[in-house]
Amino acid sequence: MLAGRSSFTRPATRNGCTSACKPQAPCALTAAPMQPMQLAAISQPLQPVLFVQGPYSSMHGHAAPCLHRNAVVAAAGSSAASTKLQRVIAKIDAMNSQDPRKTTVGGREVGYELAYSQWMTQWVEQLTADGNPPASDEVLIAARGQHIARWTSPRSSYPEGKAAYLKWREDLKKFHSSTVAGFMREEGYGEDAVAKTVAIMLKKNIKEPEGQVVEDALCLVFLQHQFGEFRAKESEDKMVDILRKTWKKMGAKGQAEALKLPLGPEEARLVGLALNGPAPAADKQ
Repeated sequence: MLAGRSSFTRPATRNGCTSACKPQAPCALTAAPMQPMQLAAISQPLQPVLFVQGPYSSMHGHAAPCLHRNAVVAAAGSSAASTKLQRVIAKIDAMNSQDPRKTTVGGREVGYELAYSQWMTQWVEQLTADGNPPASDEVLIAARGQHIARWTSPRSSYPEGKAAYLKWREDLKKFHSSTVAGFMREEGYGEDAVAKTVAIMLKKNIKEPEGQVVEDALCLVFLQHQFGEFRAKESEDKMVDILRKTWKKMGAKGQAEALKLPLGPEEARLVGLALNGPAPAADKQ
């Protein structure tokens, strides 16, 4: 169970590349929102960034599995012959690199949303490694652009209250998807591909395989990279509720990956309450 995992050994073989995650000391997530993370090959500002490590490695220093479409994303914007996908990824990365909120990646300070977008790519690659569903351009772009330029519309720019919060979330989804759609059109994607990407980003098809992959990636990024930050702001009851809702959003593949994540004692305790504790009164009705 997720609540009991603190280390793991996980071989990975893709396209002839083999690596294994080595057991680590128990990893406790801290409450600080900006923790150093080990990622690889961070480029200069406004340039596309290549991660060469796998989903688990960024926090825990494990050996890196080779992701099956990294070669496509790696060359983003590198030459005039780059593909449409590479050029769209490069534009997303360039915009996200301007995020004023920073995090430390591989010893360098980078925009938080740049790091976030590539955590999303890592998880989508992991979840689609078996080709079911395939990592289509639309899925990769939707994942990479999920939070594009999110800092331009902070929660504080909307009134307090649940209704305003929900409107903020909906407006963000429309902004993110329309921005990405513009990049896709600029780089020659047809309207069918654009519409499919927008639908994924708007969560119109969340229970279809490709929509579920992106949703799973969102949930896994939250569990792996944002758990501590949320715990610092929320009560125990609220955090358990968030974890229950996160679990329900995930498909079987996402849940299987979540169960492998190393957690610190406090995070493991909360997950145990979310998965195995008594249902809240609202759920019993």
